[in-house]
Amino acid sequence: MLLTAKILLTIATLGCSAIPTVFDWNASHATKPAWTGHARYHVVW
Repeated sequence: MLLTAKILLTIATLGCSAIPTVFDWNASHATKPAWTGHARYHVVW
């Protein structure tokens, strides 16, 4: 039971943090040259 809870919490944490960062790391978001460095920083934040 405890292991299942740990696995589900890990999946939820990754779903809310790491996965969106991976999807935003492309030419239309985090690496878009037209955006200022500060704006790109907040996309990845």
